[in-house]
Amino acid sequence: MITRRRICTVFLLFFTAPFFTTLQSQTTSRMFEQGLEKFRTGYYRQAISDFTRVLERNDQYYEAFYFRGRSHQAMGQMRDAVSDYNKALSIRRDYHPALLYRGMYYVTQQDHRRAFSDFDAAIGAWPTYVEAYIARAELKEHTGDISGAVEDYTMALQLNASDKMLWHHRGRLFHALKRYEEAVQDQGQAIRLDSMMGDAYYYRGLGYQQKRRLRNALSDFDRAISLGVDNEDVFTRAGHIAFDLFRFEKAIEYYTPLIRRYRTRDVQVHLNRGISHVRTRDYRSARDDLTRAIVYDKENEQAFLQRAIVNHRLRREAASFRDFRRAIELNPQSFRNYEQRGLVYFELERYDLAMADFNKSIELRPTGDAHYHRGMIRAMRMENQGACEDLEAATRMGHPQATLEFSRICRSDF
Repeated sequence: MITRRRICTVFLLFFTAPFFTTLQSQTTSRMFEQGLEKFRTGYYRQAISDFTRVLERNDQYYEAFYFRGRSHQAMGQMRDAVSDYNKALSIRRDYHPALLYRGMYYVTQQDHRRAFSDFDAAIGAWPTYVEAYIARAELKEHTGDISGAVEDYTMALQLNASDKMLWHHRGRLFHALKRYEEAVQDQGQAIRLDSMMGDAYYYRGLGYQQKRRLRNALSDFDRAISLGVDNEDVFTRAGHIAFDLFRFEKAIEYYTPLIRRYRTRDVQVHLNRGISHVRTRDYRSARDDLTRAIVYDKENEQAFLQRAIVNHRLRREAASFRDFRRAIELNPQSFRNYEQRGLVYFELERYDLAMADFNKSIELRPTGDAHYHRGMIRAMRMENQGACEDLEAATRMGHPQATLEFSRICRSDF
């Protein structure tokens, strides 16, 4: 016989069980949200505690395993992290965030096969998962599959074209593939999204340099430096381009940090800054730079030649001629060494020695300067026919003073 007490007990069990289940579920969800807030604000240890309490109540809560794993990873506890990712995936095998972060763990372990497998699975589970394309692109780049990395960045850009870093990284890879026009375009798009992005200016400058658009390259390198890009390469490239464009004061500006801050032993940097000082008539600074270039390369013909010219400007003639002799010893077939020494002899009115050097220079390679000055020596010696032949040759070569002297000296002969 069913008693009244039994009926009441059954009634309470039947109607209150769902209430307590719902209440327990709400409590678990609230604890999960508390853990999530602590994770987002960087309180990882407390977050782990909250997620653990969630899992004690519901061991099928795969999101709690995932975020507990993320918290462990943020604290550098990688074994605990991957253990939690595995547990999350054992409950839901296509949970793409866990696949992504487990793949990233495998990358740190140099287990590229498993990393690729997880990234592929994450993309398969969620084809619009931008972060997975990026992670796979980075791993492809690391393993040398540059074209494959470009494909993944392209997919990511189709999903999120407003991400400046995606344009920048694909541009870097285009540059590595020597697809310079596309590299320049991608860095330009990154700059349009963020005009203060120094690295984009630097890499676009690299592309412009490869395309021989040197003024554009110099402008971008200059902007990159002003935005805080600080490495030897950007200063070196900017310095060399400014030097090649005859912008010697700018070249000095770029080379100086390389020498003072980076303590570079790059001979070309010291040599070019020395020559730039020569062009700006700072001969003492030029001599210091050229001497340093010689210290780093005792067989640098150009450094000896330029220092010879500087020593002459500083009226250190004995030192000048020692440097000329050394330059000629290092390269006896250089017309420039003889021509420049001939010009110094000419200025010092040592015309026999100047004549010998101009003869040798013209034998090796005729220039307007050598013909003009040899012509003037011949004119002083009243050797008008030889003088006029030299001045006519200098005129043909475009020497600025030769036409006037030819007209003055040779008008009666031609």
